[in-house]
Formats: sequence, structure tokens, C-alpha cells
Amino acid sequence: MSNIKRRLPTILKPVWNNVHAAVPLPSKGLAVKDTNIAALDFGVRLFQNSIQKQGKGNVLISPLSILMALVLSANGARGNTLAQMEYVFGASVSELNEYLSRYKAVQAAGRELSVGNSVWLRKNLDIMLEAEFLQTSENYLDASVHLAPFDTSTLARINSWVKKCTNAKITEILDELNPCARMYLLNAVAFSSEWEESFMVTQVQEREFTQEDGTVQRVEMMCREEDYYLQDRCADGFLKYYKGRQYAFAALLPKKGITAAQYAASLTGERVYSILTNPIVNEVEIELPKFHVEYSIELRDILQGLGITDAFYPQADFSGIGRLKGEKLFLDEALHKTYISVHENGTDAVGMLLGALSANKKYVYLNRPFVYMIVDCKINFPVFIGIANTCQLP
Repeated sequence: MSNIKRRLPTILKPVWNNVHAAVPLPSKGLAVKDTNIAALDFGVRLFQNSIQKQGKGNVLISPLSILMALVLSANGARGNTLAQMEYVFGASVSELNEYLSRYKAVQAAGRELSVGNSVWLRKNLDIMLEAEFLQTSENYLDASVHLAPFDTSTLARINSWVKKCTNAKITEILDELNPCARMYLLNAVAFSSEWEESFMVTQVQEREFTQEDGTVQRVEMMCREEDYYLQDRCADGFLKYYKGRQYAFAALLPKKGITAAQYAASLTGERVYSILTNPIVNEVEIELPKFHVEYSIELRDILQGLGITDAFYPQADFSGIGRLKGEKLFLDEALHKTYISVHENGTDAVGMLLGALSANKKYVYLNRPFVYMIVDCKINFPVFIGIANTCQLP
């Protein structure tokens, strides 16, 4: 099995030597008050840094999944560790607990999105767990708590849990357990839905997709007319709804002369929110390639660059989770994995319309790299956000 699989979950492991000095908290205060915009802005910054780290190729992250996993751990953070995490989030952990709790309650009514959180603890540890951490995790994030021996049976249970939460899109996370691990904090998000209006067989045609380096791919392009046009000063796009209209696929094609990476770098949470909340009711002819992405990235360096530093070093304070005799807890890794498949029938992946009617037909042909999102239309929040530099099929 690949090392990526083995390292996937965020792990809290014991600290034996204090080898790093404490990193001071940035002096700047919280700048964003609205929790939804703060969460969106955090997701956009993660996306931008993921593109920078990736270089070339496709990028796909789930801001929702990453935020839930980090908030789950932040519920046990204290002191400077907690302050750094809240600074980077742009909101307090208590605000994010309330926000994510309301979000889970709303999405629970639908079937398209599946969200799961779990805490796995090694049995027979000399550890005093904090009841407040366990209660908060359960009350706000609906996190299940499991005591397990961390043997082959635990490995099977963890992989089974992940398979169930991702509708079998990810069938196995671990091929072995880290012998140093004392606790696993896991989050899984899966999305699967059909289009409100599917593409007919005659609307799927072979076309060319030009990658950033000029290489031309032959792709299966889905072609039809849609009703909602997205406009930004540097991009044109469209909104295509899934059944029930709680979720939509949003695509943004940069103006010629601007690469998809350059366009992504110009975005902010507020700008994305403005684009998504102001679609224009207008006839738009689209060409959307069928594509499939399986993506993974180690987020540790990215999170440290954003300001979450102490959490990954011996000076971390996760005493709100519990105390190990003679040891401390810290975040060892933060590897994120995603999956998406966009096809003529819909998508598998792990609001009020504002604007004026227009008689001018728009054209958005996604025949070169573009930015896309799976959007929760109730709050205009991207559950997934990615950049398609190539259009690979499964």
C-alpha cells in the first residue's frame, strides 16, 4: 500500500523531547466577524496554498472537511495553541462549533452530502480524558468516540467507518496503524447527486481541452444551455443545479491571458461569496468536460504557513483533550484526500438569485483550465473547491 494511505489521518502522538521553541502568536486581531465568510475565506486560503504547493496538475480540497477536523482538535486546544488556530480560522472555536452544528442539522435533511466525525483512542493508556472535550465533540460535531486496542481489528473498524462515511468512494485509509499514535481524529465528507437536468447522449461530444502547457487533450465534452451566468471581473462562469437545488456546480473560466492559478490567487472569501450570491438569470451555452480527480495533499506546511504552528510541535497545548502521564499530545500530520467524478448524469464527490434578465446569450466553454466548486446554495459555501488543469477520466 502507498505511504499516502498510511499517513492519511491527522494523528495526535506523544512528545518525548521539547525540541522546538514556542512560536509567538501574530499580533493582528481577528479581522472577520461573520462566521460563514470567515470559514469561506479560510477555505480559499487553503485552496490557494494547495495550488502553490502542487505546482502543476489538478487540485481539489474540501474546506468543510478540513475545517471540521481542525475544529474537532481545536476543542481540546488551550493557550497559545488555541489562539493561533482561532486567528487562522478568523473566528472563535465556540462560534465555529455553533456554525458547524447548525450546518450539520440543515444538511442532515438531504441525502446528497454525508459528513462523519470520529475520535479513536488507544485502550489501556494512562490518560485522563476531559469530559468537556468529549461532550463538545458529540454535541456540536456529532463525533463518535471509540476506545480500541489499535491492532488489526481496529484497522478494519477504521477503514470500515471511512468506507461507510464516503459511500465507498474511499474504501481504505490505513494499511497499518502508527505505533506512536495515541489518538486519531477523523473527518469524512462525501457528495453524490444527479443533475437537475441531465445531459442527453447527443449532448456529449468529443472536443479538445488545452492544458496550461499547450498540450491538447481529446475529452468528452457535455454541451447544453443553462440559465444562470456567473460574472467576475477576471472570469466568466455558470451555475448548474443538482436535484433539489440545495447544491450546485459552479465553474469559473478565467479571461484569456490569465491562468487558472493566477485567477485562483486573486480570490478572497468575500469575493467568492459575492460571485455565488449574484448569479445573473441569462441564457448561457456551456461546454463542461467529463472528468475524474483523486487528490491528496499534506497540509501541515500550509497550516503552519498560515499561522497554526504550535499545534505541530512539542509546545502544543492540547490539555483540553486529556493528559497522558509523562507525555504531551501534538498534531503529527494533516493529510487531506478527496475524490470527485463529474459526468453526464451528475457528480460524485467526496439561495435567492439576484441580477437582471438579459437577452444577450453568453458562452462559457471549459476547454482550458478552470476553477470549479460544489456549492451549498443555502449558505453559498463551497463544500469542494478545485482547479482542473487536466481532464482525466476514471
